[in-house]
Amino acid sequence: MGSVVRRLLLILLVLSLLPAAACDSVDQTDHDDDDAGEDEIDDDDLDDDDEPYPPGLPFSFIRQDDSEPIPAQQLIAFSELLRDFYEQSSYADWLLRMSHGVDSSTGMRDYRLWWGEVYAEKHGDTVSIIHKYSEEHGGHNILKSNSLLLSSAIGWYLASGDPLLGELTQQFCAGISSTMLGMVHDESDPLQHLMARNVAAFNHGYTTHDGRKKYVDYSNWFHPYDRWNCSRFRYTDNPYWGEVWVTNTRSKDGLGYLFKTAVSIDHAAQHAADPQVRQTCGETRDLLRLFARDIVDNAYLIRSKDSQGNAYRPGIDPEPEEARIGDIVSFTAWDWLVPDAECNAKCASALLAYGDPLNNDCDSLDGPGIYELGAIINNPPNAHIMRSLHIANIALALHSGHNDLALKGLDGLEKRFERDMTLDLSLIDVEPDNYFRDIAVNLLQSATAGYYLTNDEVRLIQAYAFRSITQYQDFENWDPWDDSVPEDQQLEVFPPTSRRLEDQTVEAWFHTYVLGLFMDYCWGLYRNPDSPLIVDCSVLTR
Repeated sequence: MGSVVRRLLLILLVLSLLPAAACDSVDQTDHDDDDAGEDEIDDDDLDDDDEPYPPGLPFSFIRQDDSEPIPAQQLIAFSELLRDFYEQSSYADWLLRMSHGVDSSTGMRDYRLWWGEVYAEKHGDTVSIIHKYSEEHGGHNILKSNSLLLSSAIGWYLASGDPLLGELTQQFCAGISSTMLGMVHDESDPLQHLMARNVAAFNHGYTTHDGRKKYVDYSNWFHPYDRWNCSRFRYTDNPYWGEVWVTNTRSKDGLGYLFKTAVSIDHAAQHAADPQVRQTCGETRDLLRLFARDIVDNAYLIRSKDSQGNAYRPGIDPEPEEARIGDIVSFTAWDWLVPDAECNAKCASALLAYGDPLNNDCDSLDGPGIYELGAIINNPPNAHIMRSLHIANIALALHSGHNDLALKGLDGLEKRFERDMTLDLSLIDVEPDNYFRDIAVNLLQSATAGYYLTNDEVRLIQAYAFRSITQYQDFENWDPWDDSVPEDQQLEVFPPTSRRLEDQTVEAWFHTYVLGLFMDYCWGLYRNPDSPLIVDCSVLTR
């Protein structure tokens, strides 16, 4: 491991060893063919009833680790800190309270999503959540946050049976479905499964599950635009929500996170105690399978719809506003230069669509490194996008019983993390702490796909989580309904996730929605039994 990374780990380790008492007062915490829609999906149960539940890792995968073991006292202190954060911040309630979509009181299909680019205004006992105006933007890549949050909710719910977590699970499964059902043009549109970037429904007020008056205002997104990578337009007769504003051209950016969450969604559809959760998440699972099939059946390209509801292939079919769309909807755009450059993405799509890798035989690490390095240098977020697709491929391989493929993928994931953690960051335009924060998120994700974490990698995860909690306890608007929060002014809904220090370096921490992944970890799906623990789950779930 490079010296830069070791210095970073040392700094973060020092932070993580600060006493847990520093967060004892947490109470205000936390700051992204046209008839395919008629296909029937086989509802085959992929789980063997004779196997332990949730399924464990079916083989051994151990990495060499010469880093110092984490003392038991430190593990317990971290676990207690995280448990206290969940309790004192009412974390699950907060997630349900601060998310929105369409409420059941409207008589329409209800759902929740986690939105960026919003602010709050408090007027009396009502808090309005208002979508920010932008001439050519608005919540584009919402899949990462919503997928991570849904994974957390499902794992937490299936482990605990808590009805509140069941509601959170059901609402966010419905939220994922809304990104597809919201792009249905009218009742005669046969394609229910093509995915929008986002869909804005209608303004409405309601009372939250915990008795707070809330108003959702999408108005600033009720205008059309065209830009190089998407368009926004209005559908007046959507069969589910009436008039909606659709931002089209779902890019591949968040699909790795979503495809991994598809494994959890399938478990919710099969094993949730609440039949409404099973039904809602079952619909989401079936729509996602159709969405993945559409990608595979169209040469690994993500189709979209135009303002008249016509399906088309962005960048291929006539669509002048998207003539320069590039590779954002294609997993084969670079095959002419590097064969199978995005093999993990194609294989994950095939596994989700058909439960089979089809003809995808990936190297342990996608293609020659020159493609991926070029992609990261050109756009640094490509690093975590490619990691997420790799992790999704492993999780889907395990879920569909392709264990040799999963083991090969884990070998490649070790090489990927080693490369990414030792990359010369002077080559790319990125703040180092933001970069390693994203690596820590992917490491935490990988723990539920069989990956073996070293003690230093666990320290990296713990340190970012510790820093997050200590930062979020000082956020003044954690509860915008509180009497201490001023009225009649714009309020930040979520706390920041980084800050610039006096020496001009950036210090970063996890987004609020990431902190729930520790409960997904404690559920235990495909967790490596030989790996050092990230958290003591007996403490966290006590």
